[in-house]
Amino acid sequence: MNDTLNELKIRDPKRKERFCVDNEFFERGYAAMMGRYALVYFLFAKYAYMETQTCFPSYETIRKYTGIKNRNTIAKIIRAFEDLNIIAVKRSKVRKANTYILIH
Repeated sequence: MNDTLNELKIRDPKRKERFCVDNEFFERGYAAMMGRYALVYFLFAKYAYMETQTCFPSYETIRKYTGIKNRNTIAKIIRAFEDLNIIAVKRSKVRKANTYILIH
């Protein structure tokens, strides 16, 4: 996976039609009331650096803002995004957060 990360076509950072989610949407708990899959992607979009489209929220952060308590459920959602080629994951070899890349 590490060798192919440089070959991924990331989302266009200059694109004007950017989906944006206000921070308050998560901080006030609205996100926790919606569907789980969308919530995780929204959270990745919230934390993604504009130029690289990478983010690295921990499972604890994902749980806090989405309301998903089960780690296995979070892992299942992330695997589904990978299978759909919506994101790529650079998995950490130590107990740090993975890096998630939002791809085109």
